[in-house]
Amino acid sequence: MSSFSSPGAGGGFLDGTFGESPASQQRMKKEKKSTAVVPITVAGILNAKYQSDVDAFVLNEASMHQVTFIGMVLSVTENRTHLSFEIGDLTGGIVSVKRWLDQDENAEEYERARFREDTYVRVLGNIKRLDDDKKHVVAFAMRHVTDFNEITFHMYDVIHAALSMQKRVHEEAVTPDTTTNFGNNNSFSAQRNQFGPQIGNMSQAQKRVYEMVNQAKSQEGIYVDDLVKRLNMPEQSVRYVPCILL
Repeated sequence: MSSFSSPGAGGGFLDGTFGESPASQQRMKKEKKSTAVVPITVAGILNAKYQSDVDAFVLNEASMHQVTFIGMVLSVTENRTHLSFEIGDLTGGIVSVKRWLDQDENAEEYERARFREDTYVRVLGNIKRLDDDKKHVVAFAMRHVTDFNEITFHMYDVIHAALSMQKRVHEEAVTPDTTTNFGNNNSFSAQRNQFGPQIGNMSQAQKRVYEMVNQAKSQEGIYVDDLVKRLNMPEQSVRYVPCILL
């Protein structure tokens, strides 16, 4: 996770745009959005809707220009110029991923041999539309997942990103901007109650895990081993909480 930035990380409301024209601010915001990498699940990708006004896919009113997710390779189709994958992560559905091959012959052979069926991979790329409005991901980076803790860690990363958005909306709501107009600052308002029903069905122990993850201050979040030690809970119980939320 540390190799990818989280949405909403860094910078305040002014962050170099104060005094700029609204059009310039909008352009700078769009450029800034395009560099944000959103941790997501396959279900999130499939549920995202394209909005032409922001030229991006949107989930819970949050636009996504670049995404990262982890899943198992279910099938591979080899072509002369690219590889096509079907990838799932048990959150619901399967997403198609296209990976263009390097022009170098040795690089092509290397790419073809790396990612086979029944292996876990992390994908970094853009969500694209097909002619029939189906979605697929064009990957510009893929790598093997060799440590299965990364899968659980990614689930917490998805939760942490959503909670960060939630917190940002709350702070903007209680501290209105009176200096200038920065457009719609409530872009993540639909995330506010995203986990409400699931949290209500949790046991007290599961709520303790959720609250500790929510309180994590660093971009890296908190490790499963730390949660096990600090909460004196079985590792399996700790790992079950993100499955409930996702």
